[in-house]
Amino acid sequence: MASATGLELNREAIAATVTDFPVLARPLDAFAGAQPGTFDVVCAFQVLEHVSEPGAFLRQCLQALRPGGLLIVSTPNAAAPVFRHRQDPFDMPPHHLNHFDAASYRRVAQVLGLELQALRTQPRFHVGRAGGPRWLGRAVSAWYRLVGSPGDNLVVALRKPGTAP
Repeated sequence: MASATGLELNREAIAATVTDFPVLARPLDAFAGAQPGTFDVVCAFQVLEHVSEPGAFLRQCLQALRPGGLLIVSTPNAAAPVFRHRQDPFDMPPHHLNHFDAASYRRVAQVLGLELQALRTQPRFHVGRAGGPRWLGRAVSAWYRLVGSPGDNLVVALRKPGTAP
């Protein structure tokens, strides 16, 4: 049976949550410290670019992760054309404090002793899922592949060394 626990510091966001899983108003460091090596998967989607100390944040995620578990993160892709020239005001401080590209995640894996399992890009806007026609979403994805765009978002899976006890 699947189980999950979410962490969120914004109580309004917690109140608006649409999940059957618990969402706790707890800082990551306190939660990870109380539950070391507990989780098979730890996810942080569109979070890492907002934290002031991404290395410390990732180490806290790893603390909660069991040996052999997966850390899955997503961030804007700094190599994407839309972000490359830093002209998007929401891609700068105070909104985004950090920028990541494929090379960044390869370095993160090396520094933290993780195995890079997957590194994928995806368009920022999934038109077919946002209420637009499905064919348009497929066309946008095909365009990204055709022009060789790196995609606006990175999704990365990193494996913690070791095996479950």
